[in-house]
Amino acid sequence: MKAFIETYGCAFNRVDSDSIVQALQREGTEITTSQSDAEVIIINSCGVKNATESRILHRLRQLAKKRVPTVVTGCLAQATPERISKANPVACIVGTYSQTALAKAVRAAFKGKQFRSLAIEGFLPRVPAVHGVTATIQIARGCLGSCSFCQTRLARGRLESIPPKQVVQQCETALAKGAKEIHLTAQDTAGYGLDCNTTLAELLNAMTALPVKFRVRVGMANPEHILRILPELLDAFDNPKIYKFVHAPLQSGSNIVLKAMNRNHSAEDFLQVASAFHNRFKECTIVTDAITGFPTETEDDFNQTLKVIKKAAPDVVNVSRYSPRPNTAAAALKLLPDEVVSERTRRCAALCNKMSLRNRKKKITRQTALVTQRINGNWIAHLENYYPIPLKKATLGEFVKICPATAADALEGSEFA
Repeated sequence: MKAFIETYGCAFNRVDSDSIVQALQREGTEITTSQSDAEVIIINSCGVKNATESRILHRLRQLAKKRVPTVVTGCLAQATPERISKANPVACIVGTYSQTALAKAVRAAFKGKQFRSLAIEGFLPRVPAVHGVTATIQIARGCLGSCSFCQTRLARGRLESIPPKQVVQQCETALAKGAKEIHLTAQDTAGYGLDCNTTLAELLNAMTALPVKFRVRVGMANPEHILRILPELLDAFDNPKIYKFVHAPLQSGSNIVLKAMNRNHSAEDFLQVASAFHNRFKECTIVTDAITGFPTETEDDFNQTLKVIKKAAPDVVNVSRYSPRPNTAAAALKLLPDEVVSERTRRCAALCNKMSLRNRKKKITRQTALVTQRINGNWIAHLENYYPIPLKKATLGEFVKICPATAADALEGSEFA
């Protein structure tokens, strides 16, 4: 039997897909890279945005029309299985807590039988896959938040940290396989360890103690949990093995809107995090997220968001227009007029793009970069602050010295990766 996997969404989902591949191969299923050769299609879904859900449901309707045996897993499968069944009534559905049932689901789909599992059956073992020289490791599932707009918490549940010893062992395994860059992913990396008496800083110290030359990129971390461990986290980031790269979501610069979102931080908390990392690491890359058009957002609230973004001067802002997600508290709120949301989204994106271009050359100093991938004929090397630099000649996995002037010229017209 041949199966093909389509993955939607974040790095966390991509790690799940790697685990699915490994589990199915152990069961004797051949994983193909060609959809046309596949006898079963597996959709690893995402439920963060309406646009992504629409693409997934459209794809499911296509597969149903063609009568292609289909298995759907991931966040959408757990949070809104009824939408999947409506789009594709014969699709097999496996929730995020039922990963060990995936092999059964694939066999059922192949035989034309129905299968559904949303109960707690267990997670697949995690053996890190190395893509090029990069491996992504999950350090926790779920989070401690209860954001009124977020469907992911409904699909992933409460925080469950992976024991530090297991994370370090996965890191060692990845390095032994040739990895030079480790990405840490979770719904909130800064919340790591709150359920098992440890911290993200302690985990980073344990990883960087490994006697191998490599780098670590820390994934999204909520401001309130960063502040809880800020001094020790800054010390951990001081290690040359840690990319000076912080992804802390703002979502809104208005504390009134943040309260309506049921976020556990204030705009001032976010600014404190950005300032602390900028002050400690001059070239540190700051990435954040902003939602425009939340139902309770006034024009004044929106202007406060622009004000905070200008003050924090992040390098990248992922701007998303609000979209109501099923079964969330915010979905019951009256939406703002579409033209208002569109106009605010354009204004915010324009500001953020302008700021990103302005920051770019300031962040490129004489640094050592790690060559991690090849795109469109160029090698891509990441600086110590994770800024990507295109190189014409390089070797995958090597550390190279970067000349600021040459790097800045190469970056003209390129996008931050």
